[in-house]
Amino acid sequence: YFTPETDGLKSSWKVAGGTVFCNPPYGREIGKWVRKAYEEAQAGTPIVLLIPARTDTSYFHEFIYHKAE
Repeated sequence: YFTPETDGLKSSWKVAGGTVFCNPPYGREIGKWVRKAYEEAQAGTPIVLLIPARTDTSYFHEFIYHKAE
């Protein structure tokens, strides 16, 4: 469990020891969370993101489209 004080963008999600559920703050910063989730998934951590389906965004095309399972 991460709080604003522990900053989930700067912490390793691997310490969760299993699947990570992430409901990031919506807004202009959401791309940073999608990037972080992608990087953590590449390191072997299963990730579930609760995000809006904004297929017109750069983060969607860079980190989700043709990459998500």
